[in-house]
Amino acid sequence: MRRPFMLEPQFATAETASDFRRLGYAVAPLLTADEVSAVRGALDGLMRDHAKSGRSDDDLRQGHITYYNADGAYQEAVAALVRATFTPVLDRIVSGYRVSAGGAFIKPPGGGEMGVHCDYRATTDPDAVTFTLWCALADVDEANGALCLLPGSHKVRDQIIGPGVSPYFESYPDRIKSRSVPVRVRAGEALLFQTGMIHWSLPNRSDRLRPAIHFIAVPADAPHVIYMPKDSVPPKRFEILDLSDVLAFHPGVHPPSLGSIDHSNRPIGWPELERLVDEAVGAPPKAAPAGLWARSRTLVRRAFGA
Repeated sequence: MRRPFMLEPQFATAETASDFRRLGYAVAPLLTADEVSAVRGALDGLMRDHAKSGRSDDDLRQGHITYYNADGAYQEAVAALVRATFTPVLDRIVSGYRVSAGGAFIKPPGGGEMGVHCDYRATTDPDAVTFTLWCALADVDEANGALCLLPGSHKVRDQIIGPGVSPYFESYPDRIKSRSVPVRVRAGEALLFQTGMIHWSLPNRSDRLRPAIHFIAVPADAPHVIYMPKDSVPPKRFEILDLSDVLAFHPGVHPPSLGSIDHSNRPIGWPELERLVDEAVGAPPKAAPAGLWARSRTLVRRAFGA
């Protein structure tokens, strides 16, 4: 049976496609310098008008995250800006996809680390690829809050992540961090990563803001959905809400339901996840056993009379 929408993005370059499929993420140029300046100016204007009112505790710790803001109208205004800016340019790097669920992440100087997490499943078809696009509005590196991604984690299957759902990886965040890769991006570049990709961000230790735009990209003809857990903990049933016609999902919005499904997320330990990482980037070199280097030096000295 023919599926009603595209399952995978068609990228403008073979390099982007290769990185995206193997690693789960890719970096590609997207906005011009003038476009970066324009969207940053428009975002600054919205933030000034709003005066950062109604921020949640998480927002105060991490910076200004519009998704967490209590003002639904403000969330929608930022989401509208994101769509207006990125809808006309997305096909510069990928075709067959549309912009949905946009917001801004502004990490100030001293802004803390964002913990290990992954974004929510966004389509009704588990075989359809959706991705997050994170566009830097200033150069970003390890000093001012780079995103760190776990290569290969996009290949984990049969997990539904949604609001209030404990992720399968919550018991081993330090192992994830040790194998994660910080990704440097220039202003205007897009970091694209598959929705199931595990990621986190470093603190901003610089003296400047780290502004970025974030949105979910879904196949052009697919609904953008969110899975809401029902009844039990851990959840075994999820209601599917259709966000296709929603600018921002906040308490004042009541999206239509597409029904419910039964599903239980299976446990996944670090060894299984690490195998996927090794397949994506190769296994790290094994540490030499304790004392091996000292014994080797002794043998060399004896052999050469040193």
